[in-house]
Amino acid sequence: MSDFSIFDWLALSWFVTNVALYAFLVDWGPTRVLTLTARMAVERRRWLEEMAHRETRIMDVNIGSGLQNGAAFFASSSLLAIVAAFTLLTTDLDFDALISSMGLPHSSAPWEPKALMLMGVYGYAFFKFGWAHRLFNYCSILLGAVPSHDTPHRAERRLALEKAIRMNIVAGAQFTRGLRAIFMSVPLLLWFAGPLFLAASITLVSGVLLHRQFNSLPLRVLRLTLGEPDASARQTEQDR
Repeated sequence: MSDFSIFDWLALSWFVTNVALYAFLVDWGPTRVLTLTARMAVERRRWLEEMAHRETRIMDVNIGSGLQNGAAFFASSSLLAIVAAFTLLTTDLDFDALISSMGLPHSSAPWEPKALMLMGVYGYAFFKFGWAHRLFNYCSILLGAVPSHDTPHRAERRLALEKAIRMNIVAGAQFTRGLRAIFMSVPLLLWFAGPLFLAASITLVSGVLLHRQFNSLPLRVLRLTLGEPDASARQTEQDR
């Protein structure tokens, strides 16, 4: 990495700053309660509280299976991405010539450290998706442990339900962070074409992700309240 130019270091610093700022706004800062993820956590709670009142929970089991399958798919995809990034380190391909043949400029900086960073990001995503898959599995077990609505043991039932709710919310958060890593890996891929591509693409990706979290159509849908469905429906048609 000592062969990186000042522009590479500046672009990499800008990348880290964007990732850290996004994580603060969405995960840790006071604005986290305004995000799409936070709204969906509320809906997860509502779903499981409604589930607890149903005698037949086949639909809820199917929803849980779908969440597990989604996490498993992205975990396996991340593993393949790790292998692909590792291939960049072991291949004899003239990478600079390949970039030039695509009509793109190429950086004079070595590409091996960039491949290692890609492997790190994909490795992070793999662990997040793998852990999310495991947590969704735990959630399915906790769902099965929630007593029926007519049980006389109200306190035990509420405790079992709260465990299932919180486990599902934590699993969803891990899955979301895995997806974030996949999105953030795109600028690292473009870094092979030069530091300007890294800086510009991380700015664009961060902006798109922040828009989705704080001002997207799905967020406005989740903010619907009683008494305003008609106006919201018209707004939805306009946004489409």
